[in-house]
Amino acid sequence: MHGIVFAELQKYAETKHGARTWQQVLTKSGLASKLYFPVQEYSDSEIASLVRATSEMTGQPSPPLPYWKTLGNSLSPRCYACMDIC
Repeated sequence: MHGIVFAELQKYAETKHGARTWQQVLTKSGLASKLYFPVQEYSDSEIASLVRATSEMTGQPSPPLPYWKTLGNSLSPRCYACMDIC
């Protein structure tokens, strides 16, 4: 999974649920010491763990389909902007 997805999940979690949320999500997922960079790739299992933890912490339905949909909507403008630059 591309790091940009992790960055957008972090942005989404912090915007919707508060600034401390991301660190709590990392801790709950067992990834507390992990840093994600937009230009790197990471294991799909890590994003799944992070999305699951975000869902559990916020009380959103599981499976966290609403998170994937909102994340996709959040990524779209950024991806289109990248295409214009490239």
